[in-house]
Amino acid sequence: IDTPVVLYFDGASAQTEAWKQVLSLQAGVYGGIPVHTYESSNNGDSLLGGFVQAKPWKGSRMRADYTQIRDRYDDPYDLNDKHTDEDHLWGASVWQTLWDVLTLSGKYSWLDHRSRDFQVRGSFYEPDWDLRVDASWFQLLRRQRIETLETDQFVLFAGEYVPYTQVRLLAAKGFGKHVSVEAGADVRRLWDVEDEGPYNREFARYYLTPMLQDWPVKGLSVSVTGEYWAVRHTSDGDFRSYGGDISWKPSKQLKLSGGTNFALYKYDYVDGIERERVQTWYAKAAWSPSKYLKFDLGYEYEHLDDANFHIVKAGVTLSF
Repeated sequence: IDTPVVLYFDGASAQTEAWKQVLSLQAGVYGGIPVHTYESSNNGDSLLGGFVQAKPWKGSRMRADYTQIRDRYDDPYDLNDKHTDEDHLWGASVWQTLWDVLTLSGKYSWLDHRSRDFQVRGSFYEPDWDLRVDASWFQLLRRQRIETLETDQFVLFAGEYVPYTQVRLLAAKGFGKHVSVEAGADVRRLWDVEDEGPYNREFARYYLTPMLQDWPVKGLSVSVTGEYWAVRHTSDGDFRSYGGDISWKPSKQLKLSGGTNFALYKYDYVDGIERERVQTWYAKAAWSPSKYLKFDLGYEYEHLDDANFHIVKAGVTLSF
């Protein structure tokens, strides 16, 4: 998805063929009605946007986007609460591939004529070495309040986000056909530490994950994750956690998996609150009797310091 944010809508889109004689210039438009699964009415909602992109030299691509979003919200519990939000979202992106193994990219967005965020990223992959390295730097430039749902999927539920910097680094190396190791770091820092609170956290997470694939049985994969967390300005301090996963695919139609993972902060969509230090144990099964149909069944057990939760999820996916 190259638009500044992911967009779900019922409508239409059109784009030109690349004009190879002039920098492979290409343009497109799209529009329709936004899809909001939590609303029964889309009265007053609309989405309209367009883009222009070019490839001025080998391995490069540049793109500019504009999207206008109107969202009318009717509170089902308060009939007098009817309001319309309108956002104007602009985005600029650039990509450059070097030596067929390194891709550099950058994205910058403006919301209602004010800078919103930017991200720079580098991705290196050398198949002969079986080595992949990804690095990214994200910056939220302004306090993110409730806007239209498209510009932020979670602010409506989680509240405001304050400006922060987040750096991510991942390196994965394969050793033969069956063994690989992944290591990484994820560090978030607030611009103003006094803003730290629910949904606005500072942390540093470092992890190491060795993996075993297709051994001793084809279709079987096993991984174990060790984590080290450094949490400043809170009583949590530094601590270690663990995780792991076992997955088996005995056939093309069936996949079974189970394991455990840890989340320092996890949003509870049922109670609408943030929970801390959550260890989750899970078991899942996915069965695809045909390429059009898929069944999913899963069980999760969440262990917290003050409570435990049991969650069962079942789903059917029909593709056509």
